[in-house]
Amino acid sequence: MRGSSEKAQSGEKGRMKRRESRFPAVFVFLYLAVCSVLIVGICSRSSPLYGFNLWDDANSYFTMGKSIFHGKIPYRDLFDQKGILLYFIYGIASLISYRDFTGVFIMECICAALTAAGIFAVLGLYLKKTTALVLTPISLALIYSSACFYWGGSAEEFNMPFIIWGMYLLLMTFRRGIGPLGVFVCGILAGCVFNIKFTSLGFFIAQALIIMLCRASAGKRDSDRAWLGTFVLTGVLYLLGMAVATLPFVLYFAVNGALYDWFNVYVYLNVFVYSEKMALSARLYLMAKILFTHLLRDILISVMMASAYVYGAYIFVTGKDAAQRKSYAAMVLALVFSCFFIYIGGVELVYYFYPVTAFSVMGFVLPGRLAEKLVLKARRGMRTPYLSAALTCAVSFAAAFAISGNPAEMKVVGKDHWLYYFRDVIESSGVEDPKLINIYCFDQGLYTVTGLIPECRFYQTQTIHIDDIPLIQKDFIKSGRADFVLTRDAELDYARNEFSLAAEKNGVLGGEDHTYYLFKRNDS
Repeated sequence: MRGSSEKAQSGEKGRMKRRESRFPAVFVFLYLAVCSVLIVGICSRSSPLYGFNLWDDANSYFTMGKSIFHGKIPYRDLFDQKGILLYFIYGIASLISYRDFTGVFIMECICAALTAAGIFAVLGLYLKKTTALVLTPISLALIYSSACFYWGGSAEEFNMPFIIWGMYLLLMTFRRGIGPLGVFVCGILAGCVFNIKFTSLGFFIAQALIIMLCRASAGKRDSDRAWLGTFVLTGVLYLLGMAVATLPFVLYFAVNGALYDWFNVYVYLNVFVYSEKMALSARLYLMAKILFTHLLRDILISVMMASAYVYGAYIFVTGKDAAQRKSYAAMVLALVFSCFFIYIGGVELVYYFYPVTAFSVMGFVLPGRLAEKLVLKARRGMRTPYLSAALTCAVSFAAAFAISGNPAEMKVVGKDHWLYYFRDVIESSGVEDPKLINIYCFDQGLYTVTGLIPECRFYQTQTIHIDDIPLIQKDFIKSGRADFVLTRDAELDYARNEFSLAAEKNGVLGGEDHTYYLFKRNDS
């Protein structure tokens, strides 16, 4: 009886394993792509479902990106503090759609599809492929509907696929090992993140150290020198991958004589000027406080992260699979490094938490395994995998709509919005090739809807404190190089003789009321 029972169970397992291959690769690709478009369409304000993405950060990235294709060199000609790869992503988006966010939405969909593929790969290491595919859109929806996703188009969002695939390669190291090519690819992923926003590099620093240790400790080493040689060689190979991802941009800046500007603005100012100045103890306390606040704000992400690490602790204590135990220990180290490097600057912004949401993916392993055991216990395979996939896609879409805070803002920006009114004023003014500057506020989107390219290096207000910024902006205005000046909640007092009020409108941004002014130079 026992033998026949084991044989029946083995037969059922075999049938279930065969059913795993019922999803063709083409279906998996299309399924993840469709889920990604639906989820991004709901969660991002760059989506056509929204009138316009009013987030000043996204508009400044768009302005920087499109300016690249008009001969402007980031950091040297226009000042902003994100990575050059992010600006090229936005630049490509501007080639698709020059005066709105349709191109950005397409780039976000591609980013989400790559992220979804990475989530599927990570879950596929621990679950049956069918289970992994069904859970992937739920995980993606949870990440994209989080509060830290914010309005869409952040640097952190475009870093996510690199982090997820980096996570997959790290976990793969403990299951099958990792060769030189894998190490090199990890370095390329890290290099891409460095050139988008380097505060997300904490994960990759942990990844590099873990992989170096694993490769050095693998197999038998004849001496400490051989161990150290492998350790160092792996690190060099990793750095080489980062260099390959960065070299095209280094050449770009070198050819345009802007290497110093790139290093000074992107590295030096971000590290030594933008960060808050405080004692180490105060910094560590603030980091913990900020992280705790973000965990409470995105409670569903926190629950899935707790699921991952509680289950990981159980595996670490009771599990016999050494590879699995090491993988969960590695994820703890990666999380610590990620949070440390994100918050070490002491700056609290809601979207800073977004890279941390990648760790919620592992939280789906436990419910996935429980579901598989229930299916096996019931001796019923997933007989309707396509129906299950379709239902999951619908559930994910509904969850994204219900959880995300952005759908309430759909179509808030209509054609009667102050942006379009100011655009019409500029375009009907008769001024040929008008020059615009945006002061007393960040990029409000007027550069975007008018298609204008800034001529002043400090084309918007900056969060970083540099004494020269208001002086350079004032000189640009007073010297007659600006035809139009956009201000928010403040008039142009120091240039009343040279400029007249051309338009005034009230508007709402982030739940706050503002008054916007457009001034026109009198002799334009």
